[in-house]
Amino acid sequence: ACVARADAPTPWRGIDAALGGEPIASRLECVVRAFPARDADGAEQAARKAFERLGEYPFALAGWSFSNPHNLFIPPGDWNRLRRDVMDALRTRCETSRDEVRRRLIAPLQPPSPAPITEREQFRWNVVVGEPAVLSAFGPDDFAVADEVAVGIGDGDAASIGAALERLAETVGRNKLRLALPLIMRDHQAAAMAEKTRALLAAGWRRWLVPGLAGLQLLSAGADLDLTADWTLYCLNSLAANELSGMGFASFTLSPEDDAGNLADALARPGLADRAWLPVYMHPPLFISAACAHAHIGLCKSGPGHKGCPIRGKGMKIRLERSGEAEILPQTCGSVVVGNEPYCLSDRLDAIARLGAKRLGVDFRWKKPSAEAAVQIWRNVVSGNGLQSISGNFERGLV
Repeated sequence: ACVARADAPTPWRGIDAALGGEPIASRLECVVRAFPARDADGAEQAARKAFERLGEYPFALAGWSFSNPHNLFIPPGDWNRLRRDVMDALRTRCETSRDEVRRRLIAPLQPPSPAPITEREQFRWNVVVGEPAVLSAFGPDDFAVADEVAVGIGDGDAASIGAALERLAETVGRNKLRLALPLIMRDHQAAAMAEKTRALLAAGWRRWLVPGLAGLQLLSAGADLDLTADWTLYCLNSLAANELSGMGFASFTLSPEDDAGNLADALARPGLADRAWLPVYMHPPLFISAACAHAHIGLCKSGPGHKGCPIRGKGMKIRLERSGEAEILPQTCGSVVVGNEPYCLSDRLDAIARLGAKRLGVDFRWKKPSAEAAVQIWRNVVSGNGLQSISGNFERGLV
């Protein structure tokens, strides 16, 4: 709304502006030249024409009213200057209002400041393996450190896996064992995996590590289950943790792709650190394929789904342009590529404690070590000894 009035010494000043019906710049006054108008309608048309030229601004003229009781004329140059002043004021106020709305929306999501930690806490540890044989060199003291032991059920039938689990339970304790579903199930594996899962549920196994939402369907026949979400479900913040909790997960695994700053924000959320496992050692997969690279070059001539892989455990060294040396490993008639060096944060345990982490994990699934190598890695990691490794985004930051 433009209002012209005869105030001495300047006969016209003042403009009120609104954006979307709400006052943004309540009133803007500026000095302009004013003369008696020969044509009252022409004076209003000149004013409106000036305010319709808003091409350089993110606004459009939605409404217009003009009051000129003294029948004054203002030169077009002054209208143009006034338009620029008004639009600049509107844009500034609009940006300020947008920032205020953003702060108001984000404020409930901001984590509280974490309590300072001056010394390393007593971590809880878990170890995840693809098969029990990897743990055959672990002694009672090694298992005593582990709060949980998760074992994959991808290889073997229900009877052989169940027997191996029962033997391991005699050493570890059944209450420490958790069964890990495979991340990927091909069509030729689905029926056998469903049957295997039902048999293990019927045998009383209630604690499971679930790498994908399809795993919830496999476990739907179970009751009173204790479920942990694997890192492949990408729990990168407290909102994701809340969603996973709503799906029935009692705990979850944080991502090895995360960085220290984002981890600190997530772990500062009340109660989250008590339910979150942070991987500090693993060979994360760089690439997973349904095709067997070994079969492609003639090292395996069996078709998908055959029993007893003739090249099991035999990797092929390759060099990646950016990542350096890597290895192609056979995996149930498919292939997985892992880096030559593991992801490991064992020499940063004090820094991890300051982030607020309480549960740490060691994962041997993607590149299976020998039993002797596994126990040495385990002892080094839980003792905080550094290994030749990479730290991923932990210090580098998220891209």
